[in-house]
Amino acid sequence: MLARWQSAFVAASLDMALRCNRGFGSFSITALLFVAFELLAGACSNDAARLRKLAEGCSLNSECAAPLVCAFQRCHAACQEDRDCTLGEERCVLGPDGNVCQLEQEIQCRDSRDCPGKQICAADGECRDHCQTAADCTPTQICANSGECASSDPTKDTVDSRGNIHTDPFGASMDPDAGGAAGAGGAAGAAGEANSDAAAGAGGTANEAPSEEQAGAAGEGGAGSEPPTDPTHITSLNCGEPGSSTPHTDETLTRAARWDGEHIIGGTLTVKAALEIAPCTVIRMNAGAAIRVQAGGALRAIGAPNRAIRFTSAKTAQAAGDWGTIQIDGDASNDSRFEQVLVEYGSDGAVSIRDDASASLSSVLLQHVTGNAVTWGQRVKISQFENVVVEDAAGYPLAVNSDSVSLIGSISSHGSGHDEILVSDNDILQPAVWKNHGIPYRLTTGNVSVRAHLEISAGATLRMDGYSLLIDTDGALVTKGTSTEPVTFTSAKTSPAAGDWGNIAFNADSASDSLLENTVVKYAGDGAIRPNRGSTTGFSNVIVRHSKGVGVSLGCTAKLSQFTRVAVQDAGAEAFYVCSNTIRSMKSFSSKGSVYNEVWVFQEPITTDGTWTNQGLPYRLVNDGASIGDIRASLSLDPGVVLLMDGGVGLNVGARGSLKANGTASAPITIKSSLALQPSGSWGRLSVAATSNTDSILSYTNISDASSGALTLNGSKMTLDNVTFRNNATCDVKVAGTLAQAPGSTNTFKLCP
Repeated sequence: MLARWQSAFVAASLDMALRCNRGFGSFSITALLFVAFELLAGACSNDAARLRKLAEGCSLNSECAAPLVCAFQRCHAACQEDRDCTLGEERCVLGPDGNVCQLEQEIQCRDSRDCPGKQICAADGECRDHCQTAADCTPTQICANSGECASSDPTKDTVDSRGNIHTDPFGASMDPDAGGAAGAGGAAGAAGEANSDAAAGAGGTANEAPSEEQAGAAGEGGAGSEPPTDPTHITSLNCGEPGSSTPHTDETLTRAARWDGEHIIGGTLTVKAALEIAPCTVIRMNAGAAIRVQAGGALRAIGAPNRAIRFTSAKTAQAAGDWGTIQIDGDASNDSRFEQVLVEYGSDGAVSIRDDASASLSSVLLQHVTGNAVTWGQRVKISQFENVVVEDAAGYPLAVNSDSVSLIGSISSHGSGHDEILVSDNDILQPAVWKNHGIPYRLTTGNVSVRAHLEISAGATLRMDGYSLLIDTDGALVTKGTSTEPVTFTSAKTSPAAGDWGNIAFNADSASDSLLENTVVKYAGDGAIRPNRGSTTGFSNVIVRHSKGVGVSLGCTAKLSQFTRVAVQDAGAEAFYVCSNTIRSMKSFSSKGSVYNEVWVFQEPITTDGTWTNQGLPYRLVNDGASIGDIRASLSLDPGVVLLMDGGVGLNVGARGSLKANGTASAPITIKSSLALQPSGSWGRLSVAATSNTDSILSYTNISDASSGALTLNGSKMTLDNVTFRNNATCDVKVAGTLAQAPGSTNTFKLCP
């Protein structure tokens, strides 16, 4: 029997072996002790060579780069409370050995099995700590009525006065058609609770902003939303021993042939005729060996379920990169097929389909390759690409040009360096549908110019590597997200930040049917969504989060086919930057946590009748080259609208124009300076031209901080109904026309001489 110290030493060595992914097999005690000394001396030196970054896998704190700690098998930032967590890390949660910042990929859930540790999946589709009182949560958090911890930071969570978590992070101020929480007979509980599209009932809360769950932020937009493709039948379980081996060294095949059994390739096998490979055939590749299918050649490797064809390493101790690639050239015949095929231990581009080449892949398993598993060139013709499974590729499972993404039928990737589809930069010139394959698209190396109809399916994620998506000549972008499976545009970085990539821009000569529905745009640059001058676009249930500058920028003469439930969060500047003539098309929108939770208005002549609605955000009229806004149509202001006026800015009711400020006693209209201190004379005035219509009216309106003659009538007519002027320079109203006062109204002003 081993002595006590020997037992402890062997136990420690066994534990170290497991951590280092090494096994012992059947060793003698002496050999076991020798290996134990070796392991403890080495101390997993290979694993320690690179410390893990934020969100990378780990099992010990020492595996994470300081000051990160290991929790829930990933490296996390430690925290005391929510404000310690930066963008992309959400709230501070209870870890196994202290509080940690919740990673973005740990937030979204469908049920509690999706949540790490002891967290549970709350009604808003987010993983949260379970609680009975606030003492069960991290500091500054509260325990909501539903028994989950919620942040008191309004940029992270919204909890109503009754202690209910809102599924909407932007507050109750949006489209009433979205449905309210149940009142009498409703399905969502007491009236006034968080909105759900499925929870309608009399008395529910109207005007709810889209939550990331409703508009579609399901983590990274559906990664893993479908179960991985089952590769179990891409095996050779029903194959016997291959029999004798046939060597091929730098051979060129010029006659049609059929192979079975086992073949060993040395150097390059050049295929210039039809080569058919039978089920259960094993192709063993020597070091550096490759297969090239060239002019007149075709490789038809057609196996059967559990009788797969194997392309593998000839080495006894097999490893990724033992051999080269299988390459289909553009001048090869068009009937190369891979079906029920296993490709393993190859190099970068283990299956490489070159420019203009044709191929078909169905039920193909690629594993243990040094770079990208499958690569496509330009103008490829892929007749079938279904049930392609990639495991343990050092790079990407598939690298394609953007003009051929629509040829992908189904692919899955597990344990690769990047479980993403790499898309390089090319113009999209043909109509295409980018499907949700359960793994994101990674757009890299340049802007993608869309010059045809591009549709993005529900649940798809596009991870942007510093560039933009440009909807250009005759192009259209249509995102088909749903409330549970949004389309997501986000940063490609592990630790995302505002400005990691450009924006989604729509140019004037793009098609008129672009429409973003249930779409989330995160970590973009200035003007994350930018319909440029003359473009036509539509937006419904769209969230813009963490943009570096403006959230949504709408150019002059840009047309909106719809603009409903558009929400901006944490913009680095103003939430919306819009031409004055475009505002009438904005039906429902909101902002929270932005530097300016405002709609910045740069002025152009208003030539079409319209209404500026009260969405809870002020309209800020900025001096951007046109200090006076000329109203040449009927402009109505809804109750509660606030106009913030920058220095030198004013409004002029011009030819055939009228201004109807429709305030109420409970929701007056306010027109005042945009400055924090709001000195008198800090902006221009409201003037009414003689050529204007005679139906302008100010009802329940407060006008302050303007220059002398805050309201100036130039041979025109204006009706006042309970209007208050204050803090204006010298005097309030200058009349060279008709000033009417509504019967029974009280108006407070000082006439100018």
